[in-house]
Amino acid sequence: MRTISRIMPALFMLALGIGAIAQEKIEYPDTLRITAEEIEIVVALESVRKRPKLDDDLWNSILGAMESSINSSANDAGIKATYQNIMVGEEKKARIDITPLDKESDIFLIGSEGLNHMTAERIEFLVIQEEVSLSFSINEMDQLESMKAVSVEGIWNELESNAEKIENKRALYSGEGNINFGVLRLSKINQTNPRDFVELSAGVGVGFYRDQFMPSISYDVSFGFSDRYGKPSKKFGLLYTQHYAVSRETEGSTKLELNGFLSAYATLITKTDQQFGLGFGYLINQNGGFYHGETFILSVYNRKSSRTSLTPELIFTDGFNQVFPALRFGLTF
Repeated sequence: MRTISRIMPALFMLALGIGAIAQEKIEYPDTLRITAEEIEIVVALESVRKRPKLDDDLWNSILGAMESSINSSANDAGIKATYQNIMVGEEKKARIDITPLDKESDIFLIGSEGLNHMTAERIEFLVIQEEVSLSFSINEMDQLESMKAVSVEGIWNELESNAEKIENKRALYSGEGNINFGVLRLSKINQTNPRDFVELSAGVGVGFYRDQFMPSISYDVSFGFSDRYGKPSKKFGLLYTQHYAVSRETEGSTKLELNGFLSAYATLITKTDQQFGLGFGYLINQNGGFYHGETFILSVYNRKSSRTSLTPELIFTDGFNQVFPALRFGLTF
């Protein structure tokens, strides 16, 4: 019972860490920025092979409602008109928001990521549904007629016919084409692949193990992967951590014991650059009597920034016959 009561706080912290990892799972939609003549359209879909429920009739009614909602006294920098489906109780309704644009810059959401656009004197349209986000901008209201003439179903047909060219979930795509009689035809699709990376780092830390504090030095090599927007999204690595424990000899003198763990770990990186992950390691360098026999370590990585981390751990020693919790604070260089 004493062993169980001692490891319960660590088990609770491990559960919190695993929950955070599960919540940070991100699904990126297929995204394509299309430039056709003087019109730029940005499309974000769950999948190019899943046709959205946005047909020509609904497309034209949305644009007509947006046009009638816009008045001539809008801000000089232009306005943003957003159409989206919302739930009111158990009933689904449509809502149109008209928002003045800032004269310097404007940010709007496409799928799971934000795309930055420099603002001119224009009107920006964003249509959000469950399956798709579609946006475009115009400088004059007369250009809205050109967008009304575009067949949104023709856009889906063209995307489906080019699905094999834009199936890489980690790539960012842009397309060039033309619009004839309201039908979009893509002439070129460009693919930008994310840049993955390797990191080498060292750090220092201090941990609380079995009612005593232990300083540590760590060495880390990791392989990182970026998402389609070039932002780091996950890492896999090897970590060597050397603990310094102080023990007392029978004659009263003190002795410094060095114990080293080699761990493999995997982490997810959030949009705010926090890292959550799990690691499992083995004691490969044992000195003194602090640990006994086969010793393993289970860690939850909780890095609040690129430099600081707070890591709850479970230590299994003496061939899993003894278990105790630990908590380590680290600083990475």
